[in-house]
Amino acid sequence: MATKVYMEALSPTMEEGQVVKWLKAEGDAVAEGDVLAEIETDKATMELVARGEGVLRRVFAGEGAVAPVGEVIGVVAAPDEDVSALEAAAAKPQAAGVQAAAAEIAGAQVGPAPTASAQAAATQPVGAQATDAPPADLRSASPTPSPGRVKASPVARRLAAESDLDIGAVAGSGPGGRVVKRDVEAAVRTLAENGRPLAAPAAPVPSPGLPPVPPDAGPDFTDVPLSQMRKTVARRLVES
Repeated sequence: MATKVYMEALSPTMEEGQVVKWLKAEGDAVAEGDVLAEIETDKATMELVARGEGVLRRVFAGEGAVAPVGEVIGVVAAPDEDVSALEAAAAKPQAAGVQAAAAEIAGAQVGPAPTASAQAAATQPVGAQATDAPPADLRSASPTPSPGRVKASPVARRLAAESDLDIGAVAGSGPGGRVVKRDVEAAVRTLAENGRPLAAPAAPVPSPGLPPVPPDAGPDFTDVPLSQMRKTVARRLVES
């Protein structure tokens, strides 16, 4: 009678195992108690022993494959016994696992569905969507500047300082005569056209202690598959 080789729970907290090495190949004679394979659990590498005798007819999980506890990973049967039904039964969980993994990847790529409020905002006309702009009466009102202080935006002040330009001599075109970025840029262009040299921008200072990275440098890391123990450590860390 055929004997199914299951991925057994070789540790109390084991949920899946990875086949490290098959010690029996398909067609090898197997006695009850023989070591069939080495399985990496969430704690250590353990031996999987045969629960029946005969010949190792089929191996469903090759070396390096990961299978959950309870999944059939092989069949031990007589040399002339028909194991096609067991092969078909073992193929169904594997196909379902592939479909579930594909669905999980597709869901991660698509992302969560938009909320009802987001959908409603997307269907509204552009002019009807709410904005953070203040009402017209608030936009038109501007505080009265103190005597001797030039009204200018922070960007305009920074550009004027970088260009060694007296911002008080720049005519503002913003609300209430406020000096904005375009006013400073226009003044700088006028000075440049009149022959005034403009200071070159300062060269960026490299961070101390960090060597320059060549533009064609590749990644300085290598992806290494996680062991079963590392997977369990990561899972427990997320749960905690």
